[in-house]
This record gives sequence, C-alpha cells and structure tokens, in this order.
Amino acid sequence: MRFQELILVGKLGFQMSFLFKILGEELTATTAMIANRLVF
Repeated sequence: MRFQELILVGKLGFQMSFLFKILGEELTATTAMIANRLVF
C-alpha cells in the first residue's frame, strides 16, 4: 500500500516538474518577446 502511494506521488511530482518546465520556457519566450518590443 505504501509503495503504491510512493509511486503515485513520484509520478505526480514528475508531471508537475514537467509542467513547470514547459511553463517556464513559455514565460521566458513571452518575456523575451515583450522585451524586444520595448527595446525596438
């Protein structure tokens, strides 16, 4: 029982980190785009 919970939490954590990685890249791209508009 505990082992299955551990696997579930591990999978959830992996998905969350993957999601944050994608969000971070999106945010960086958006920020760069806005910065380019302001500069040029």
